[in-house]
Amino acid sequence: MKKYFKITMSILMSAILVISLASCNSSEKDTDAKIKNTVDAYYENMKNSIDEGDSYSDIASRIKKYLDREGFKTRVFSKESIVVYVNRKENSANNEKRIFNISFSKETAKGSSQAIATILGVLKNSEKNGDIKVMITPMRDGYKYGLESIPKKEFAGYDFINLISSKDTGTAISSPKTEVFKISKKAVKNKPKGEIAYRIGIKGLMKEDSGNRSEKHANPITNLGGILLRAKNADINIEIVNFSSTGDISKYPYEGFVEVVIEKGSQEKFEERLKNAKEDFLKKNKKLNPDVTFDYEQIEMPKKVYSYGATMDILSLIYTLEDGIFMTTERDYKGDIEALDTIANIRTENNKLELSIMARAVSDEAMDSMRENFKMTSGILGFSMQSEERATTWKKKSEEYWKKSGIYDVLGKNTDQNKELFVESPGSYVAGKFTDLNVAEVRFNFDKLKDVARGLKKFVEENTKTKDK
Repeated sequence: MKKYFKITMSILMSAILVISLASCNSSEKDTDAKIKNTVDAYYENMKNSIDEGDSYSDIASRIKKYLDREGFKTRVFSKESIVVYVNRKENSANNEKRIFNISFSKETAKGSSQAIATILGVLKNSEKNGDIKVMITPMRDGYKYGLESIPKKEFAGYDFINLISSKDTGTAISSPKTEVFKISKKAVKNKPKGEIAYRIGIKGLMKEDSGNRSEKHANPITNLGGILLRAKNADINIEIVNFSSTGDISKYPYEGFVEVVIEKGSQEKFEERLKNAKEDFLKKNKKLNPDVTFDYEQIEMPKKVYSYGATMDILSLIYTLEDGIFMTTERDYKGDIEALDTIANIRTENNKLELSIMARAVSDEAMDSMRENFKMTSGILGFSMQSEERATTWKKKSEEYWKKSGIYDVLGKNTDQNKELFVESPGSYVAGKFTDLNVAEVRFNFDKLKDVARGLKKFVEENTKTKDK
């Protein structure tokens, strides 16, 4: 009888366990579906609110109206920066005070909308959370503008977590120092010696932060400069008329144009080189940049050009300067990245040759090494150099704090943890301005929404104590 009772109880307990697990799985699936539906709805509305043709104040007004209708408490600062106040749930103690920031631009509406929708969808469906703020800040001339318009008191006592929807995923609690180097010199234009003029242009490249090294990005400045330098080395005399690029200093330039004059006797050879260069460029870059174009055409002869010597100086400068990974922890560019740079802008206006470099380094020593290299290279070619610091190094001062918080588990066990963040980030600005804040950044892939939403929900709930009854 006892044996029979034990067997019966064992079967009963097993049945209860199976039912319990099934119930948990069902509940988890229901929660996943609920969050996904909420996020999808928010995403569509956010994406439609961020129109490239509108002003940032119009965009902020539309987002605010939508969030107000959804029951969120919002406030707009300087007509463009939104703070969403997510009050703590009734069962939650006020121990979790966090800011989730999403910086948006009109050029990256899709990714910005994904990040905004994800965190708001998670918070809408969380079982418990403390006092949380979601900042939605515009990117105009970098991240500083939108965040600077929000009063300091809004940050006081809160952790700061920046969220970005990106192919390059990972969690970071540090970012490098950034500086802009401007290299320039005067050069007088003269009457051209050649007889035929061409305009060569690359446009339609992705508008990507130049700190993102997840894929091979083309730089129109170095590509056009390389084409001309190789042609010059093949005995084609070239005189630059104008050389220009378009793009924010912190991003890869997304288009570049150069106008040149050559001698009539070199026309056939030059056009053959341009034809081959176009085929090679599009073959390498069309997949990552489906809208990219490479065009060249003969144009009307200009009255004045830069001399052969000035042309050679600017082409040599582009060739000699490092564009990409500058320094690593191991030899032959192996190991972790310590410093990298991008030739971000070029101008040849008002009898002046000017080139700008965006430099990033994890230490003052690495930045000093770049500075010395650029100064020496530019000096040899007769250029002068000036530098401007954009952001100081954001140290890993909160490493133990964030480790205990579970932030590394938001994206799952197999993603980069505590990685060095090389893209320009709101975290750099906030960490520099508010030295007492714990700062982190989470870059997630929207294609894995279910896993990311689960991770964020768990992070929020496990860092919130249940209120004593």
